[in-house]
Amino acid sequence: MKDLHGGDIWSVASGAGILAEDILDFSASINPLGLSGAAVAAMERGKGLLSAYPEPYARELTKELSSYHKIPALNILPANGSNELIYLVMQTLRPTRALIIEPAFSEYRRALEGVGAAIDCLTLIPSGGFCFDALKLQEKIREGCYDICIVTNPTSHIGGLIPKADMLEVIEKCRTEGTFLVIDEAFCDFTEGDSLKAEVVEHDGVLVLRSMTKFFAMAGLRLGYAIGGADIIEQLAALRPTWSVNLLATLAGIATLRDASYIEATRRWFKLERPYMEGLLAGIKGLRVFSGEANFFLCHLDPAFMSVDALSAGLLTKGILIRDMTEVRGLGSEYFRVALKSRADNELIAALLGDTIGDATGKAVACSSVV
Repeated sequence: MKDLHGGDIWSVASGAGILAEDILDFSASINPLGLSGAAVAAMERGKGLLSAYPEPYARELTKELSSYHKIPALNILPANGSNELIYLVMQTLRPTRALIIEPAFSEYRRALEGVGAAIDCLTLIPSGGFCFDALKLQEKIREGCYDICIVTNPTSHIGGLIPKADMLEVIEKCRTEGTFLVIDEAFCDFTEGDSLKAEVVEHDGVLVLRSMTKFFAMAGLRLGYAIGGADIIEQLAALRPTWSVNLLATLAGIATLRDASYIEATRRWFKLERPYMEGLLAGIKGLRVFSGEANFFLCHLDPAFMSVDALSAGLLTKGILIRDMTEVRGLGSEYFRVALKSRADNELIAALLGDTIGDATGKAVACSSVV
């Protein structure tokens, strides 16, 4: 399938006959500040321990996450990325009927299919700006008799932020109907005040999943964690493999969480750069840019101008990789995503998008006039 996750510079480089390091990757939404300097130093200091096993159950990292989030350690479970936790949740709960809010991260469907669950979906629609409708979801839950419901906040692939009040209503509705609720907060570090992390520890039947990939730029180290009631955390821990979190991820995770200057610098970058980049993209004729609160932009390309496939191919000749959304349920061949990066990189991609789409339009007009 085409670019289900983004960030696969290895396959793209191989197919295009170029080096992976020569690709400017806008397909994966990773903090352009890179790893925290403290994290890099911690891994350098710890490399002498690489021949030893890591801590079996990541207890020191759990303590640091507890301190960082001000949540008891018994309510937190680190793992080898939030992706591992998705599969652990399904293996633990074994749902037979599931509801996914789409567009969604594809691994949820794969994990549900792996346990034989029947999957239903509530699809956000472009005419409404892909906005989340809490009342519609509550009605769907009431009618569907679901064992599990998956909601991403900010919304997957769009980045729209769901107000905390709406999510609290959804939690209560799921509790009433006996539906286990998974809230994926992979991008919520950018909007920390809207997280449900503190609330879920007081509720049964709800779990928050967090990732250190996006905000903390740790994609290659694989680190994520779950926050929830003590019972569900204990059940997930019983299935989590020993040594799930590797040594370097543990060291980098602890150091990064303690690096207040890095966290503040990331928040400053995001606050300044997102509106600037949104303005650049919104000025490109033929594009519709959807508003959001994550470090990426979902764009609709008017097919009268050119296809996303042609746009992607044209940009790749210049070493630029964007996220083609053709295979994403609820989106399709007219949509693509671009990550938020440094000022220079953002200006570069905006200029290339404008030039590439503009050139295609000019050629189409020229051909039409000749005919």
